[in-house]
Amino acid sequence: MAISFNQVDPSNRNPGAYMEFDSTRALRGLQQIQRKALIIGQKTSAGTLADNTIALCTSGDQAKTLGGVGSMLADMYEYWEKNNKNIETHVIAVPNSGTAQVQRVSVSLAGTAGAGTIHSYIGGRKKSTSVSAGDSAGTIATNFASTVNDDTDLLFDASVVNVSLVDLTAKNGGLWTDSLKVIFNYRAENYGGTEKFPTNVTLSSAITVNGSGNPDITDAIAGIPDERYDFIIQPYTDDANMDLWDAEMTNRHDAMVQLEGHSFNAYGGTTSAVGTWGNDRNSQYNTTMDAGVNEYTPAHGWAGAYAGQASTSATQDVALPWQGLELIGVLPDHPEDERTFSERNTLMYDGIATHKISSSGAVLINRGCTNYQKNSFDQPDASWLDSQTALTASYCRITFNQWMLTKFPRHKLADDTAVFSAGQFIVTPKIAKAEAIAWFVELEEAGILENVAQFKSELIVERNGVDPNRLDFVLPTDFVNQMRIFASRLSFILN
Repeated sequence: MAISFNQVDPSNRNPGAYMEFDSTRALRGLQQIQRKALIIGQKTSAGTLADNTIALCTSGDQAKTLGGVGSMLADMYEYWEKNNKNIETHVIAVPNSGTAQVQRVSVSLAGTAGAGTIHSYIGGRKKSTSVSAGDSAGTIATNFASTVNDDTDLLFDASVVNVSLVDLTAKNGGLWTDSLKVIFNYRAENYGGTEKFPTNVTLSSAITVNGSGNPDITDAIAGIPDERYDFIIQPYTDDANMDLWDAEMTNRHDAMVQLEGHSFNAYGGTTSAVGTWGNDRNSQYNTTMDAGVNEYTPAHGWAGAYAGQASTSATQDVALPWQGLELIGVLPDHPEDERTFSERNTLMYDGIATHKISSSGAVLINRGCTNYQKNSFDQPDASWLDSQTALTASYCRITFNQWMLTKFPRHKLADDTAVFSAGQFIVTPKIAKAEAIAWFVELEEAGILENVAQFKSELIVERNGVDPNRLDFVLPTDFVNQMRIFASRLSFILN
């Protein structure tokens, strides 16, 4: 009988006892997968992270240092961290470019101002400015600008243009800044709150310069290491960058690359506008959340919060549906802004994930759809509709490869008819098939796969007809589905 050794030298004639360690049987069952996240975000000139380079980020303060205080990157990290505090997170800093958006806020008065507070929401963040009785328009404008500039985390800088005009300029430039809104009295009395203007004070905001020229993420993509990032937030939704990103995600999932990962972003506007954008996309590796009609929270904030909740759930159980998870930190739509049942349904057919508002005002995930809608023949195809399907497929590939490479790290390959001693480092199709079934059973017990009988009957493991050093597998996996809809018919009798 011949036993295979990796280290014990068969030619050694020195007396003694020699033992090597073999860990191939030490592990039982599925092993914990170390999950990692990646946030791609824009920096300001104050950000210390070099352009288009990656760094580990472990706190909001560090994100402000790396991306710059008041940067998109720091803001995205904050929304992410509110919804996920456990996953190892890396960031890539995209350099500032494009035309900065300018919001013009007009302050007008009638008579003498009464005492009160100006309740403003600047790029999704609430700020309060005190108004004293008798304050002039100039005083109010100056104090409002100071409120903005005193909070350096805001994505705007403010300047007083004249006695009743304040300009707010985004610290980052690009088309994406159009989702940065400046609004007043978001929680007004007609919305169940108490916010209102002081007597004789009115304010309004209007965009006088639209954002344009998003950064080109080509160099940012090149800066991503050849490592697996399970959850990626990519905030730019213009066609050029989305085409680049879809190509990158397709490449990362190629069988010869296998870097996996699922990406998240958000897009807001009218139902028609969001649906039109969604219809132009078709990737199963990206999930886009509807950011609402008015985007009270900017789109990149929606993306950060959504990815945070989704990744938390998927790390615990990759197949669990996300409906009902709360997006912490995201401002809910006002009742008149909420998508109707029909509008949400329409957007899901357009490859857009949807949300709804609870009776308590919480923003909840409705369904996590991918951008995928059609197959290669341009025909409707729901096979990659749910984000869980893409994530489950990646999880199966990761765990199967892990399982086989752990069981058979340095083995010889022989036919099932070969006769060899039990101690040999040899694998046959029959042995590999048994391990594939054991892998499936583990995933079935974990609630990821189902129908082991079908798997056993349809599983194919055979030596490749051209390369004798290769085993080929057909793994007929049945993914566990998500409980989405309860449909009932109430058949009643009147006696």
